[in-house]
Amino acid sequence: MPDSRDEALKLLSDIHAREATYHNHKEASAWAAAAVYAALVASTFATAPGALASVSPCWYTAYALVLTAIIVRYISVQYRLCRWASAYVAASDFVRMEIVSRPSVQVDPTEFSPVPLVGANGNDLNTWMPKRLHAELPRVQQQGQGARGSLEVLAYLFISVFAVGALYRAWGV
Repeated sequence: MPDSRDEALKLLSDIHAREATYHNHKEASAWAAAAVYAALVASTFATAPGALASVSPCWYTAYALVLTAIIVRYISVQYRLCRWASAYVAASDFVRMEIVSRPSVQVDPTEFSPVPLVGANGNDLNTWMPKRLHAELPRVQQQGQGARGSLEVLAYLFISVFAVGALYRAWGV
């Protein structure tokens, strides 16, 4: 628990840096999964026209759909974690701005006592954040998430193009 303004600002700066790195990692992981999926599907496009003749279109369709479902699920989890990290980045920025803009206000150490994070399924996430950041989460989660959502939709569209191409290739339509 920080006892001074400087310690609180350092804690918030450290949280910002850690969560920003985590956010970038999760987004990069989602796009890497999309790229791997595209490479797997594109490799079947590159096969000779008769090479898939021995594989039933039903089996190939099942393979393509299962692979697509796995990748879509993976991307959705990565972007959900990305949203949480971006909310903590925004909350830490807001609280830092609040502390810096009011030099006369003292930092209450109890606002920075650690609180365990619990996931949507009720499991402990083995992460602790200051109470003050938890208080800001509802507000920051409602603001500024729109642009991030468009990147997630773009990833799903990217996957969809390759999925449709795979089904088109399987049935030779």
